[in-house]
Amino acid sequence: MSHFARARQLSTFPRQTGLALRVLVILLATSGCQSSLRSLPDDLPERVELEQVPFFPQAEYQCGPAALATVLEAAGVATTPDALVPIVYLPARKGTLQTELVAATRRFDRI
Repeated sequence: MSHFARARQLSTFPRQTGLALRVLVILLATSGCQSSLRSLPDDLPERVELEQVPFFPQAEYQCGPAALATVLEAAGVATTPDALVPIVYLPARKGTLQTELVAATRRFDRI
């Protein structure tokens, strides 16, 4: 085998090894998901309506206050999305950040 052929053969080795390593990592990562799946009990109802959980329709760009009001009401805090808007809504962002939701939840002693 010539020197050139040997060098060419060696240059494909890292590519082949890298590909094999990536495939192995993907297989290992996805195999964990498959083994943790549990079957559901046969006696589960097809539908369930959560009557005790309040529903607040959201105003435009204000899903954060509506969602937080739902969670807080279900946890026993009397509030509304309108009451939460000044606390969590950021007009410049046209929305609510997770940090604002967490801080408001702490303010109501729910974390």
